[in-house]
Amino acid sequence: NNGGNDYSIIGITANQSVAVDKALGDYANDWGYYKGGSNSLLRNNNGTTSWGTPYNAGDIVGVALDCTNNKLYFSKNGVWQESGNPSAGSGGISISAASSTPLGFYFPACSYFDGTYHGRFKANFGNGFFGTTAITTNSGNGYAGAENASKFYYPVPTNYSALNTKGLNQ
Repeated sequence: NNGGNDYSIIGITANQSVAVDKALGDYANDWGYYKGGSNSLLRNNNGTTSWGTPYNAGDIVGVALDCTNNKLYFSKNGVWQESGNPSAGSGGISISAASSTPLGFYFPACSYFDGTYHGRFKANFGNGFFGTTAITTNSGNGYAGAENASKFYYPVPTNYSALNTKGLNQ
């Protein structure tokens, strides 16, 4: 974020695209974690709820999606929010079954809204990089998912894998 209210939203969506005047969380099958001013919020179906710890520029937000139990988890710098524990399947945000969404699955998503400023996101889907910056945790090895081919900055929940074709077999 380069100023303004810092409406950087990170989450998932089951919508194919989002209109210019819409943000992640405007639809029933969108869930987004974001910082609005000095508050941390969860956004879904065009509504917001106070939730989690606010994140700032440079923080790493993790997303764990459990499509078997229809749960979504967010972490900030390796700490799972709101007492969620994806390894144990406890806590987390209850979401609609992917099969009940219009497209039958969820996409990772992010959005930013502010009338003057802009935001920039760097994503790691297990490749070991945020943009061009290599992960250097765990003696430079990062932390692997269940598929043992990914590389993340923080430990991955037990039995979770990266969003990649090898991870789909886990």
